[in-house]
Amino acid sequence: AIFILTIPPNFERDFARGEQPQLLLDADASDPVAAGAGTGAIPQIVQQALKPYAPPHTPAVETVVHRRYNAASRT
Repeated sequence: AIFILTIPPNFERDFARGEQPQLLLDADASDPVAAGAGTGAIPQIVQQALKPYAPPHTPAVETVVHRRYNAASRT
């Protein structure tokens, strides 16, 4: 797996309350090009999916990215 998206407990409850819950995206950065594309796209996909349910003009969630195996993203 190149990406693992972790949804924390109580995510739905926190989101429904109008809070900005966090998602954790673990990325295998041993290939920084592939990891970079995904770490840029996945938060956008999540925001678009949740946009109809989120308050206007605020990000629906915060995506925290952990780059594994190559934290500096060196090629």
